[in-house]
Order: sequence, then C-alpha cells, then structure tokens
Amino acid sequence: MVKIDLSHSPVIVNTFLQAKYSLENVASYVVVLEEILQKRKGPFVAIYEMSAVGWLGSRD
Repeated sequence: MVKIDLSHSPVIVNTFLQAKYSLENVASYVVVLEEILQKRKGPFVAIYEMSAVGWLGSRD
C-alpha cells in the first residue's frame, strides 16, 4: 500500500477536511488518491482527476 503524504497537496487536504463525507466515501477518496499518487502526477492533475471522477462519486 502506498504511504499517503498529503503535506504537498494543501488544496486537496483542505477540501477533504472541510467536507463531511461518510466512511464509505472516505475509503473511495483514499483509493482514488492512491491511484493518482502511484502515477506520480502533480497536484493540479490530481485535483483535475478527482473532479473527473466526481470527487467521491460512485465508483465500480
């Protein structure tokens, strides 16, 4: 499992902390974030991709 270091992604962290999601959605968020980090993409691309999947929208 990828160790998630959010210290370099303040926008994602702030958005995440300000939102009140269910535990299930938090798990989906972490999965998407891990996938993005594994691709070694920058924070702006990551934010775009999170928006593309509807942030914490339904995922298969």
